[in-house]
Amino acid sequence: MMDNIKLYEQNEAELEGVLNGLEEQLSEVKLSREKTTQLLQDEKRQLQDEMNELRSKHESSISEVVELKEACDQRQTIITAAEEENRELEDRIESNNEAHIEQRKILEAKCDQMQQEVGVCKSLLTKEESEKLSLQKECARMMDNIKL
Repeated sequence: MMDNIKLYEQNEAELEGVLNGLEEQLSEVKLSREKTTQLLQDEKRQLQDEMNELRSKHESSISEVVELKEACDQRQTIITAAEEENRELEDRIESNNEAHIEQRKILEAKCDQMQQEVGVCKSLLTKEESEKLSLQKECARMMDNIKL
């Protein structure tokens, strides 16, 4: 029976060694798990920080896009108004050009008429000068006759 007790004690010692080894392994696994958990939590915090930063940048970008769109809309309004003003100016220029052409035609007709009148006047003047010269000659001859 003694042998059985020794054998039992040996088995118990072996089992205690195995148990101690398993407890040591379990402790190492727990420690490794805690380190892994800590690393994962750190990585999760870092990712959340990055996500918050990206969210902030995204919101900032949205604000910038809204501002740019408003500026673009304002510029488009200015461009539209300038285009309308340009069309109005072109219409006025065209109208003025048409009026200028009409006035030019009227002035050219008046000029032609005046040139004709000048021609008539010149021919009348020439006729009067000719008569005047003729009268002067006759006067001079009469004066000469009187002196004689």
